[in-house]
Amino acid sequence: VASRLFGLLVVIRLFAYSTGIAKSYRAAIPVLSVGNLTVGGTGKTPVVDHLVQRALMSGQRVAVVSRGYGGQRKSGTALVSDGRGTLHDDAYLYGDEPVLLARRNRDAMVIVARKRSEGVMLAEKLGAELVILDDGFQHLRLSRDLDIVLLDSRSPFGNGHLLPAGPLREPVASLARADLVILTHNKGADLAGLDVEQPVLFSSPRFSDTLTSLQGETYSWDDVIPLRCVAFAGIARPETFFAALREKGVLLTAEIALLDHQDYSGDALKDVREACKDADLCLTTEKDAVKLVPEDFPVPCWQVPLTIEINPEPKLNELLETFLQGNNNHENCA
Repeated sequence: VASRLFGLLVVIRLFAYSTGIAKSYRAAIPVLSVGNLTVGGTGKTPVVDHLVQRALMSGQRVAVVSRGYGGQRKSGTALVSDGRGTLHDDAYLYGDEPVLLARRNRDAMVIVARKRSEGVMLAEKLGAELVILDDGFQHLRLSRDLDIVLLDSRSPFGNGHLLPAGPLREPVASLARADLVILTHNKGADLAGLDVEQPVLFSSPRFSDTLTSLQGETYSWDDVIPLRCVAFAGIARPETFFAALREKGVLLTAEIALLDHQDYSGDALKDVREACKDADLCLTTEKDAVKLVPEDFPVPCWQVPLTIEINPEPKLNELLETFLQGNNNHENCA
């Protein structure tokens, strides 16, 4: 019953925006959205990071606008990074993902805004030439010029039910609004049973060649392999992190799965500290590391950066070039 009621509300909302009853803000600069149909981790942050890096390499002033999920800031608009070296990296206040994106991309603006349209307005005032909207597919209050939807190839639509009976935020038919679909955790051309008209690309995550301590020192995997390690992660699917470490040949004496967007200000690390008695090193994700300090641990703690590949890359290049060229003369229709 709850899922049917949720579905009815979603349909009414979609109808209101599609007919113009509810208004959307259209920015004077191109807006690219990365989102999904389901709750949980589909790999949005690595894809956003990848697109930000591509935009920066092409010389564009890019701004990421995020809701700041998990952050304590509940209203207003906040500038996490101005793209010129000023960085406010309180992950508990602004959210772990915006702070992570800001740390990885010092030349990008990162804005946290519960009302994403207000975040985009701030990006325009600050001189951004492109906005990348993090987790924006359902945010219809803001018009987008390119909607990228991510689907986890391991379970694209979960059990096929809307919240709360399933993971879907809106009906599968809403995928028709997307301009591009990226199947995450997919190295090849397995369409996972999808039948869509949009272009489909594939992305797969992998660990970077180096690891970084909480103090900022860099290490290689050769430094890790001889050591007994405790792995912990507060992400949507911690088991994937642990499995990838084992595939790297890391000796794990403990694997500690925590809540997504875990709050480490309390006793969350108690089990980690206890497990460290039998270990030489702690390993965690970059997303967790933005909320940690070296003093939290009795042994060194290193973070494992992720990178992704999006294939076929020529097709991605073509799509992005077409998107940007088509929006060179973008006008504010708000």
